[in-house]
Amino acid sequence: MRDFMSMEVVRWNVICLLLTIAVTQGDLIFTSDKQYAQLHGTITLTCNTSESVSAVEFQRDENRLGICRKEVGCSTSNESKFSLKINLQPVGYDIYTLTINNFEVNDTGLYRCLTFDTFWQDSTIHITHAGN
Repeated sequence: MRDFMSMEVVRWNVICLLLTIAVTQGDLIFTSDKQYAQLHGTITLTCNTSESVSAVEFQRDENRLGICRKEVGCSTSNESKFSLKINLQPVGYDIYTLTINNFEVNDTGLYRCLTFDTFWQDSTIHITHAGN
């Protein structure tokens, strides 16, 4: 009976791994420079994409914070709060960054990097603040 249970656990882990790979298909990695944001500090989120991506949009809780297009650059509705940048120098991929300035409690949320190549793809990260 013990061998049967371990085989089921292995099978379940393989299924979970395959689902994870399917959800993160393509060349999109969304990371943060910190696990928690310091209140009134800054935090930078990085979206690494394939070179073929033409646009990247950053969102918090499904609200657009800004967008970057290779042809025209980046724009945001709140330049004092958010800073967007593109780095096209790496070979094989591009780097898009969103920096949140003066992080406040209401900046906590689910951040999303959406990319467009031949279809829209997204990756998310939950950002919260550190305790005082």
